[in-house]
Amino acid sequence: NAPLTPPSVCGGYVDVTWTYTSASACAPVTCGSQTNYGSTTCTKRFTVTGGGLVDVTGPCNVMYTSCSFTSQAALNCAFATWLAQFQTVSNGCGATVSCGSSTGGAVAVFSGDPRVAPSLLNGGVVRVTYSIAGSCNQDTVCATFAVNHVSNCGGCTSKPAPEAAVVSTIPMDVKVYPNPFIETFSLNLTTSSLENVSLSVYDMAGKLIENREVPFNEVNELQIGDRYPSGVYNILVSQGTQVQSLRVIKR
Repeated sequence: NAPLTPPSVCGGYVDVTWTYTSASACAPVTCGSQTNYGSTTCTKRFTVTGGGLVDVTGPCNVMYTSCSFTSQAALNCAFATWLAQFQTVSNGCGATVSCGSSTGGAVAVFSGDPRVAPSLLNGGVVRVTYSIAGSCNQDTVCATFAVNHVSNCGGCTSKPAPEAAVVSTIPMDVKVYPNPFIETFSLNLTTSSLENVSLSVYDMAGKLIENREVPFNEVNELQIGDRYPSGVYNILVSQGTQVQSLRVIKR
């Protein structure tokens, strides 16, 4: 009575019964350790153990005021730390490639707003969704990172003066080369601001790979990526209130 379909890949079982009838009622028929005469019946169970569920986790919703940070670079660091808390707890069993073997697993993806820190001067809200879909279940986590602009901090000295946003007469411009790269890549920064530059590198899963802050006149001398594995990376470069996002590929 074997059914036509197996149990679910997500777990379950199927009972199969064999019945054998001898041509002679006196002939012994053995199944396992049991011996009968004429006919005998055996039932065995095929079981698939449940498991392999996908699971993601993320940070709590946070809200700051513009007086909470001393600079845009400090805000960028806080945002990067918050963003790194979106993680894959389990990516499941992977896709079956041949009988009895599997490879890979489900890959979580980001969606929602661009994953760039809000402006310290203007405030803003970034809404991030991190989701994963496996063969047996789906899981999603959402969180928001908010900065509330405060026009008068009441003696707070951490908020930059509005004039700081217009000191630079040339907008910051960043280019990456070579792209794709094999060993390292460099940045070509054009700016008239004297502020330090914050550099953050994320892989395609949103994991923070590298984070550093360097003087503006040392950016073009950097050699980056020598220890990165092959893949696609998002680069966030910020100087004061100016932020630029780039994408680079390592072969």
